[in-house]
Amino acid sequence: MADTTKKINLDPDMPSPELDKVTLTSAQKTKGLIQCIIFSIIGIFVFFGQVTVNGESDTVFGIIYNGFLDLFGSAIYWVLALIIGANFLCHLYFKYVKKGSVKNAFAEVYANDSIVHTILYGLGTLYIVMYAMVDSGLMENVEIITGAATGGSVIPPIVKGVLGIILVGAVFMPTLLNYGVLEIVGAILEPLMRPIFKIPGKAALDAVTSFVSSSSLGVMVTNRLWKQGAYTDKEMVSIMTGFSAVSIGFAYLVIDTAGCADQFVKIYALSFVMVFIMAVIMVRIPPISKKAERYFKERRIKYQFIDLNRYGISRGELQSVRTAVGLDNLVDEKHPDAALMQYLARTEDKMERLFEDPTLLKTPVVRNGKQATVGYQPDVWKDWK
Repeated sequence: MADTTKKINLDPDMPSPELDKVTLTSAQKTKGLIQCIIFSIIGIFVFFGQVTVNGESDTVFGIIYNGFLDLFGSAIYWVLALIIGANFLCHLYFKYVKKGSVKNAFAEVYANDSIVHTILYGLGTLYIVMYAMVDSGLMENVEIITGAATGGSVIPPIVKGVLGIILVGAVFMPTLLNYGVLEIVGAILEPLMRPIFKIPGKAALDAVTSFVSSSSLGVMVTNRLWKQGAYTDKEMVSIMTGFSAVSIGFAYLVIDTAGCADQFVKIYALSFVMVFIMAVIMVRIPPISKKAERYFKERRIKYQFIDLNRYGISRGELQSVRTAVGLDNLVDEKHPDAALMQYLARTEDKMERLFEDPTLLKTPVVRNGKQATVGYQPDVWKDWK
């Protein structure tokens, strides 16, 4: 008898509504559970685990990161020169040689570059090559290149540091993002994070990553989830603005430099509380709170704003938007009750649910006569008349 079972290729970036429709076999469930447990433990241990080496306490990620940089030694500056130089050459090739004739994902990176990028990329390449030459003894010391107030305060701690964070983080980030721990944290903290900070519960992991490991790593995690569709544009901006704070290690360095190391716990605890208070405020004030409105204001386009959470949406308005975008596109997939919508069999029931709870709608809802969009859609709005 022929096997008519449809094979499903699971994708770690698959949206939750699609995952809900997947039926797993017992073997797949067992394998998935084992992977979730093992890789989540590895991820939590690497990013949040504290170990002591040579009398100094650090995260496992920090130890691996420092070991990676020490492995290259001074050669790391030539690696940076190679990367920055390659970026400059690619910019020249796709921006001026091919001039948009090549259509691929790599070329799109440079599609919107301007002459300003050409100047900055060129100067950056020249600067890092000169710094590497001075560091290697191939060129005499130049104060403007390697001085403590210039390159010496930027290249080693920031440029070199970010390279290490990106490369090491890229290896271990999937253990937190792709095996279930993020969804578990999100489900637990959603009732707290959504009403207070207007962001998904899983954003708590981004915040902890910034505080414990590195703000750069927290931004990387947020950016990855945004590209996967886990965050809206507004949520991404809110998280990067409100939760990508400096790590404990860097905060200690700053506080120790100020001569207040003996008061570190009090100072950092106060800063920690202030960050979350500011996050509550920032998400509720412009420009984060009015991202779509800012688009129209900057272009001097007249509009009328209605707060759906406060005033709701009329049945006629809801029906008009549904006609323009389709019922399935109306629902915010990141809302905690979004998955329950699929269990409502009748279209009328789904529309009634959206009318009763407008927070389920994907926002902003923007109308232009019979035309309408849901979500931030500047590429569509620019063609409206």
